[in-house]
Amino acid sequence: MHSLEGYLPRRGLSIPMLTALDSQGRLDEAGQRRLLRHVVSEGFGADLLFVGGTTGEAMALPLPLRKRLLETMVDEARLVNRELAAAGGRPREVWAGVTARGRSDTLGLLAHAVRAGADAAVIAPLSIDDLGDVLVFFQREVREVLEGGDRMIPLFLYDNADLAADPRETHLKTSLVKRLSRLEFVRGIKVSAPMQVLGNYAKAASHFNTRGSFAIYVGNARLIFEIFDTEKGPFRRYLDRMLLNYSLPVGVVAGQANAFPREWQNAWRVSLAGDDTEIARYARAFARLSEACRPGGAARSVACLKRALSRAGVIAGDTLAPGTPSLAGDDAAAFDTAFGAVRRLLTEEAPPRWVTPWPRVPAGERVGR
Repeated sequence: MHSLEGYLPRRGLSIPMLTALDSQGRLDEAGQRRLLRHVVSEGFGADLLFVGGTTGEAMALPLPLRKRLLETMVDEARLVNRELAAAGGRPREVWAGVTARGRSDTLGLLAHAVRAGADAAVIAPLSIDDLGDVLVFFQREVREVLEGGDRMIPLFLYDNADLAADPRETHLKTSLVKRLSRLEFVRGIKVSAPMQVLGNYAKAASHFNTRGSFAIYVGNARLIFEIFDTEKGPFRRYLDRMLLNYSLPVGVVAGQANAFPREWQNAWRVSLAGDDTEIARYARAFARLSEACRPGGAARSVACLKRALSRAGVIAGDTLAPGTPSLAGDDAAAFDTAFGAVRRLLTEEAPPRWVTPWPRVPAGERVGR
């Protein structure tokens, strides 16, 4: 059995990948491969590729498509990693979101992730309708799947109140996270929540077991601009550190980085460095993008990102999974204008290496090997 003894959670930018669909709602494999290369951006973009999350519309996709999606991403990542290694770069990890509506399907997707070669798996326990006892599920059923394969992969928790199956239970209890962190394979959590909730998990992280570190990834990506802002008054800085229990996150998960991988990578770096001028510039630009993706106050992020990437030729079309809010008419035209303004704002004064180059590959053309 492959040991996790020396595994440390990868730091940096995690991009929850969009799913490229053709006009019939099937997986567009060529477009998905182009998208992966776009977000890796020759080593200047994503550190982690998160496949099968909410940005990828996973819960609305049939299980066979989700499995094929992961296989495609793992295969293309192997090719990209060989190219990066030849140039002296670090490999990128593929994390598989395996949460399904039912417990059995979730375990089936987890087993497939192990077989397909994913580097890690991600489960949102509170999104599973028939989960039952969370601790027992991980201690027995998840462990059985991981130990029954030919290798052990790390597993990360996912907390997002918007996805909770029971509206009365929207966040994992801190005491439960502490218990789960004692399992060898549970190595961290992605938190899409306000600062207070993030702080609760940071407190749990300070009690991780001795087998490996327990990492926290910020799911509300623009929150990093507050966490690392050095221009706050001393009391606010002290309060934030107390909320985070002096345990800062190791990475950020940014859906917007599907379109702007280099810009979000640099936003993470300047935030860590405490460069307040650059922090303010990125915070302003990404706030405008978020606003542009909420026409009339309704979130349309997936539709907006797919529209931008299809118009640029990264993916062949902007087909959405059933139930995903769409973008059309005046809202679409307004988004196009706003997106162009954000691109200009992000390009101004930025070094060329941190400006994402848009592909020259015509839409629909298969990625070359």
